[in-house]
Amino acid sequence: MRRGARAERPRVRWASLALLAPAYGLILALVLVPLATLLAASLAPSRAPGQAILGLSLERYLRFFSEGASRLVLVDSLEVAAAATLACLLIGWPLAYALAKVHRRRGTALLAVLMAPFFVSYLLIIYALMGLLQVGGPLQAALAGLGLIADHRSLLYSPGAVTLALVYEYLPFMVLAIYGSLERIEDSVLEAASGLGARPPRIFLEVLWPRSVPGVIAGCALVFIPATGSFVEPQILGGTRFSMLGQVINDSVNQTFDLARAATTSLVLTAAALAGFVLLALALRATQRAVRR
Repeated sequence: MRRGARAERPRVRWASLALLAPAYGLILALVLVPLATLLAASLAPSRAPGQAILGLSLERYLRFFSEGASRLVLVDSLEVAAAATLACLLIGWPLAYALAKVHRRRGTALLAVLMAPFFVSYLLIIYALMGLLQVGGPLQAALAGLGLIADHRSLLYSPGAVTLALVYEYLPFMVLAIYGSLERIEDSVLEAASGLGARPPRIFLEVLWPRSVPGVIAGCALVFIPATGSFVEPQILGGTRFSMLGQVINDSVNQTFDLARAATTSLVLTAAALAGFVLLALALRATQRAVRR
């Protein structure tokens, strides 16, 4: 029996590897190979036409971080992405909880409403937001009527307008990620906590929040990482005084045709986005452990 079991193990392993091979192949072809190509282009030494130079060089990275404008655009990109992620979390968590606890039929209808932005072109969404934010638009007029802004002040062409567009576009991802975690919490758990005298704030901190942290981390990844590379939203809503690194990459490819600079900027943005997300995930895990103690 033992010899038969031992003989079966290699077969199971090879069968598992055969099943996973297509997935690993896609990861290699669609992720690792492009990243390696970008890395090679960014590290290639600068050369004059007709001149062949072998070796690697960090001059493009040094030039990027030595330029104050590049550093400022990087910081602006991370700040807008972080603000959009925080706004999506603050709005999305209550929405996800409501979806998880309403009746199944109502929940399905609400999910359909939540998915509505996916059926509309994001360009149409951006232009609709322009109508809301411009002088005389509904949102601008409402804020001016409350005395929060001047009557003649437009909300367009600002980081706030870009952040609003990102929140509208990525909010469904945050809600769906958190919804998947909250849906698994049985009502009996909440009833038991309430029966033991726990108030709603304590139920949230000690029952709901720790169990929703995996969904929150997934939602933050789905919002923060792609938001850092946005270029259409800042191109239309940011104006001439605000830029994000996605615009720099787009301009390097389509206007100046500097593919090496585009590769360098892409890798810097990727590293910064991943670092920011890792720090955010560690902070969320820390809150989860602190609450459980």
